[in-house]
Amino acid sequence: MNKSVQGFFNPYQENPATFRRLAITIQAIVLIGALLITFFASNPAIILGLAAVVAVTIFLSLRGETRPGQIFTPLAIAFVSMIFMLEGSGTHDTGLLGLLGSVMVAGLLLGTQGLILFGVLAIAILLGMGIAEVTGLFIPPVPAITTPEELAIGPLIFVAIIVALNTLINRLRQIAAEARANEASRIVANEELLQLKNSLETRINERTAELERRASQMEAVALVARSITAVQELEELLPSICQVISKQFGFYHTGIFLLDERSEYAVLQAANSKGGQEMLKRGHRLRVGATGIVGTVAGQGKSRIALDVGADSAYFNNPDLPDTRSEMALPLKVGSQLAGVLDVQSKEVNAFREEDIAVLEILANQVSIAIGNARLFSQTKQSLEASQAIYQQFVEQDWARFAQTVKHTGYVYDGVKTTPIADATPSDQSNAIQIPIRIRGLPIGNITIRSSNPLRAWSQGEVNLAQAAAERAGLAMENYRLLIESQRRAAKERTVSEITARIGSSVDLREIMQTAVEEIGHALSGSEVTVQFNLENK
Repeated sequence: MNKSVQGFFNPYQENPATFRRLAITIQAIVLIGALLITFFASNPAIILGLAAVVAVTIFLSLRGETRPGQIFTPLAIAFVSMIFMLEGSGTHDTGLLGLLGSVMVAGLLLGTQGLILFGVLAIAILLGMGIAEVTGLFIPPVPAITTPEELAIGPLIFVAIIVALNTLINRLRQIAAEARANEASRIVANEELLQLKNSLETRINERTAELERRASQMEAVALVARSITAVQELEELLPSICQVISKQFGFYHTGIFLLDERSEYAVLQAANSKGGQEMLKRGHRLRVGATGIVGTVAGQGKSRIALDVGADSAYFNNPDLPDTRSEMALPLKVGSQLAGVLDVQSKEVNAFREEDIAVLEILANQVSIAIGNARLFSQTKQSLEASQAIYQQFVEQDWARFAQTVKHTGYVYDGVKTTPIADATPSDQSNAIQIPIRIRGLPIGNITIRSSNPLRAWSQGEVNLAQAAAERAGLAMENYRLLIESQRRAAKERTVSEITARIGSSVDLREIMQTAVEEIGHALSGSEVTVQFNLENK
């Protein structure tokens, strides 16, 4: 069926459900009206037949077939109206209103085409019946006089009503179309707003995720910085850094390589992954400049990124890390020297973003600083231990010499008097306590405390008191030794100065040699001193 026929049978084809409800409503009103008219009609059988047909059209409309009702409903109204006009006053009968009603119903059910078609039909009925009355061919049962003026005016009134109804229907249809257009525009606007809302939510979620990611990265930088300040030993620091980077960035493997002493191999020192732990057990190492991305970076000293390891010629397919899809290696430089390589690997292709690279470069610099600080700390620690050992040796020698000059090496107080003792053998009594006297960690003696009561138990307060006394005694002894040593050195320097002054006051070689022999002999009493030239050629 073409569009014009479809438009004729359904002027509301944009919304068929609404039109079906309208048709059923009009048909129901017509059916009720027909049933009521049967009480006043002279021939109710015809009216009941029409009512039965209307009922059938209602049933068809309920099942979705509205075409019979669209056509038959206004026809039934026009037919009933014509019957009433023929049985009543003709063109002066109130049935004329029913004829007008059939035109209105046709306009509602069939649109403009139905309005014109049934308008022409109503005018034809009105003109035909009026002409028949004027010419005497038809005499209404109820007498009424139809004048020629009424014959002309009646159709004109129908035409005016039809035009008005057509205008009204078109206007209503235009309003309905505008309403549908507005509704469609509103739906489109709502869809656009919904899309905008979803887009904004997506962007907000992406931005939130990005901010969370950046915060996690900054937290990683802070954690690494905190680890650098808190841990000085590389054995503890490097594994901690690997764990922090992998956790905060989501990389499944992070490894730190350090160059060996000859800079021939990059040796794995720390890793977080299971495969990395296996590599550590085997002493995994890569030749500098030759093997894998790490070896390439160790040889060139420049960062290298493989967003897809399958397409990178330098990638080394490590069986311990089979899930690697992206890899990035960054040089670790201490000053201008390359110390090692930071290696991170991901299970995703294109896992590294620009901001990730920038943050990882910051982390690499921090790791480099940590390595430099750890090495400097280790060197300083070794130097300090060596210095302490040398100093300890000197202190021990000085105290050994000083002890030889002391007449009494110990004293004992028995509660009444203090007497010197010959040996410093520690007491073997079970209730005696020994408190060592230390000078810078070097034991130079001890304090022994005994009780005449073999069952006496020494309290912690008494032990602490004895230890404090031992510390102060050690400091006093060391101060005394340093004072004696200083006095001895001062006397030595004074003697040397005097000898130098007397030798320098001599004016010839014989006097200089005599003065030197005499002064040295006086300074080293009991010694024989000889000064002579040794002119033998060697």
